[in-house]
Amino acid sequence: MNFKEYTKKSLILLVLLQPFLDIYFLYVPPVTNWVPFSPATLIRIFLVAIIAGLYIWSSRHNKVNRFAWLYMAILVIYLVLHLIFTRHFKSTSPIDLGYSTVGEIFYWIRMVIPLVVLFVTTQIKVTRAEFNKVIKFLAWIISGSIVITNLFKISLSSYGGGWIQGNIFSWFGGGQQWAYYGLASKGFFYYANAVSAVEVLLTPMVLYYLVEKLDLKSIALATVQMFAMLMLGTKTASLGFFVVLAGYIILYLIYSLLFKEFKFKFSLFATFAVLTLVGGAILPMSPMFNRTTTDTAVQKTQDGTKKEQKEKKKELEAEKEKEKEHKDDQIDHRKETPLMRYIKNHYRDYSLNARFVMGGYSYRDDPQFWYQVMKWPVGDRLNYRKVEEAMLNRAKSVNNDSLNNWFGISYTRMNHIANLEQDFISQWYSMGFIGVLLLIMPYVFVLLYCLYEVIRVLGKKATFFEVSLLFGSGLVIALSAFSGNVMDFLADTIILAFALGYALVTTRGLKKHDGYRNS
Repeated sequence: MNFKEYTKKSLILLVLLQPFLDIYFLYVPPVTNWVPFSPATLIRIFLVAIIAGLYIWSSRHNKVNRFAWLYMAILVIYLVLHLIFTRHFKSTSPIDLGYSTVGEIFYWIRMVIPLVVLFVTTQIKVTRAEFNKVIKFLAWIISGSIVITNLFKISLSSYGGGWIQGNIFSWFGGGQQWAYYGLASKGFFYYANAVSAVEVLLTPMVLYYLVEKLDLKSIALATVQMFAMLMLGTKTASLGFFVVLAGYIILYLIYSLLFKEFKFKFSLFATFAVLTLVGGAILPMSPMFNRTTTDTAVQKTQDGTKKEQKEKKKELEAEKEKEKEHKDDQIDHRKETPLMRYIKNHYRDYSLNARFVMGGYSYRDDPQFWYQVMKWPVGDRLNYRKVEEAMLNRAKSVNNDSLNNWFGISYTRMNHIANLEQDFISQWYSMGFIGVLLLIMPYVFVLLYCLYEVIRVLGKKATFFEVSLLFGSGLVIALSAFSGNVMDFLADTIILAFALGYALVTTRGLKKHDGYRNS
């Protein structure tokens, strides 16, 4: 029995299953009423446990495992210290901001799973043909399902809950019936941002297959990829496609004309141009542009006239004065002070989101914080990420412990307060500097090492495949810091880990032999 071959097949199966494990209905009731965690996550844990077991048995005499065991020991020690230092937390919340030890351990497991995938991918021999089949399968399944569900108007909306109200044909005609949240579609997937990140990761490889072989299949895949990213309606996807395409055209010219790794083909360049022109013509009518227009109109409406702004400010200050008469009442969360009552009744007038004010960092727990936020300019109050970060900073300042910077305030507390959509920063709040270094930075370190190896042999060996692969991986890591829901979302990180693991193997191979050249 060849355990290494079983390990590879299990790993590839895990990667191929990611689109199916990212289905929205696996993360919401009634499914989540049956089990405390999403069954998709439990399936991933089960498969990774099998992969790890197969690999450990097949390579039990491999010295490389010593490093893996040492790193795992460090991760376990970090988890123990993280739990110790985050267990006790001073806050204004009577429920400790939703802290859960089980939730912390489960999150740690979620962050470790893709690291296992990354390591195992570097240790088994995935062939170029196998890797390309995986990438093509993912692109067809993800992009194809988004396009089909959009056309038949059976897609979930990328923004908020519910189904889309119109398909791509509804974008045109000059009189759109629905706002972006009724037009942007994510298929049956869970998070639009997470799917967008995977699409950005896959796009350079989809374009690479045009370079490798320009035929109807590769052109069809690139076209479907473009439409799917426009249909998603997020900036990451819609603008991401054109950023990748522009960068890829430049790389193609460099590698064909300067490095002469392959011949320049006018037909291929014309294909890139057609994708640019068609996509560029559709982009202004896309849900992404619709969102920009809608949000601008909302801000102008919410801002009101200068007179209205002054009246709001006077009302707020008046309630603040009344608050001084109820200092003792603020200690008891059951009693509602005048300032609490005012915030509850008027937060919508200040363009504040209900899930913030009434949710994880409630106005009842910290009315003084929300009083200060209501004094912000309307543009800042409409900036969800700014409000989310302010809530997290406030929670940290109340606890006033420098160890929060090193070990975080805990994922469960952070997620209870606000799901900050800015990776690296989000993980810094939840897991601290040490957590970011151990759980997130390995992807960055692998990417930088691979880039170093490619740059070292530029013009000497064929590296266009590696550059295409690293282009997508690098963009995903960079974009995750702005869009969020990527570096702790398993559908993304498992695929990213597989891609980076394979990139590490191929770039290491540049030391040993000459690369291939396309004819």
